[in-house]
Amino acid sequence: MADSVEKLLSKVGKLPTMPHVASKILELVSNPDTSATKLQRVIDSDQVLAMRILKVANSALYALPRKVKTLQQAIVMLGFNHIRSLVLAEAIQNLFKGKSKKGDLLESLLWEHSVGAAIGAKCAAQICNCPLGEEAFVASLIHDVGKLILLQGDPEAYRDIVETIYIEYQPFSDLEREYFDVEHAEVGALLAERWNLHEKLVEGIRLHHEPDGGDQLTDLIRIGNAIAYKAQWGFRKEPELDLATIPAAGRLGMDDEMLIHALNKAKELMETERQIFGVPATGKSS
Repeated sequence: MADSVEKLLSKVGKLPTMPHVASKILELVSNPDTSATKLQRVIDSDQVLAMRILKVANSALYALPRKVKTLQQAIVMLGFNHIRSLVLAEAIQNLFKGKSKKGDLLESLLWEHSVGAAIGAKCAAQICNCPLGEEAFVASLIHDVGKLILLQGDPEAYRDIVETIYIEYQPFSDLEREYFDVEHAEVGALLAERWNLHEKLVEGIRLHHEPDGGDQLTDLIRIGNAIAYKAQWGFRKEPELDLATIPAAGRLGMDDEMLIHALNKAKELMETERQIFGVPATGKSS
């Protein structure tokens, strides 16, 4: 993998770096001695991020018992783990803001799939009483970022891959290896490593297309991914997919009823929260 990644980097340039403010916030929330006041001061230094946190905190995704009016309330009511999730979500979303109009539609479809998978994974975690909902949300949001890096590195080549998949179904990974000598799961895992994200999250990104391996977090990413396919979010649309056939579902103890519940809940949240996450309405590009 090392040689192929180096070849990739020589072609697409450096991997994206995490924004400075986001990096500082993640450092603070990982420190048990950090106070809410100190965290608030750092977040306040980026007013766009501060407003995003308030907006998402008041969304149906978190369903807080009362409206959050200030950043301090958001930090207290959500807690540091949720703030970490929102900061990473903002950093990841910024990567999907196209460098040119040429990639807008492809990037929009990638982002739609990523958000749908993240919401699906979080819903699945809630329904199967797994305490990894926030971790699954972030991991699923970033699980396909390798596709974005490949797309932005060589838009024409990635457009060829997408057109091939539309005409005759082939796994993304096979075509990516043919064009780039590396596949998106490896690239995404490398980015997560460079961003110093948790090793379990890195592992989940690397293994999300493998039927086995990894832990509960990896299985939640797989379920979120499958929910996005079935809901037809992004490139790959599989409305007839039987979620119960996904090995991860069995390992998580999710039966047909639980999976349908997760799918329907994810669809409901996706429709109400599209605007918050910058996902255009179905059939439209941003």
